[in-house]
Amino acid sequence: MSHKFQNDILASNPASADVTADDQGSVSGYGAVFGNQDRGGDLILPGAFTKSLAKAQGEGFVPIMAWQHDMAKPVGKWTAIRETAKGLWVEGKFNLKTSLGQDVYQHVLAGDLNGLSIGYTTPKGGREYVGNGVFHLKEVEVWEVSIVSLPMNPAAQIEAVKHIDSKSDAVEFLKNAGLSRKAAQRFASGGWSALAANYDRDKIEHLAASIDRATEKIRK
Repeated sequence: MSHKFQNDILASNPASADVTADDQGSVSGYGAVFGNQDRGGDLILPGAFTKSLAKAQGEGFVPIMAWQHDMAKPVGKWTAIRETAKGLWVEGKFNLKTSLGQDVYQHVLAGDLNGLSIGYTTPKGGREYVGNGVFHLKEVEVWEVSIVSLPMNPAAQIEAVKHIDSKSDAVEFLKNAGLSRKAAQRFASGGWSALAANYDRDKIEHLAASIDRATEKIRK
């Protein structure tokens, strides 16, 4: 059985609307695209993942979300992997409680890291040479899907990675409490001192009371 790493996911759409705390760190996209020759000369054919994914599901196995193909360095967990007409779709979540998971997540959000690559094996007859340096992959067994710095196939990309913009959330909260958008943005950026220069004491105290009431409702 041959063993090779390939394919990528690019971080292209970091923000997502209506993100909840449970969504924080979620990531999804294509780890492989059919009919696209990668830099190593491999071209994955539709149906290549069908058999191995069915077997993995039966065994309760989900490929590892690893860092740079090092399975000793997981950065999260893939929660769903399926084959579509386009390729291999993956969904998962970074482990933000680990330093490596948090670091990789932040790099992806910032666009510093562009790739995701599959670690796989092909059974006998699963990889066929068709000439001109090109191999067709007819059957692929995926063991891990890594976040990488240098992907093999730039056609496969991340579709979304979700995060909560705490500053934006604070602005909306303060607007609902009675501040103008401009004042809310000033407060979210610099706190009470940034707001005090343009708001009198009575208004600030009224705002503080509104925040206290809203906080109590949340706690209940």
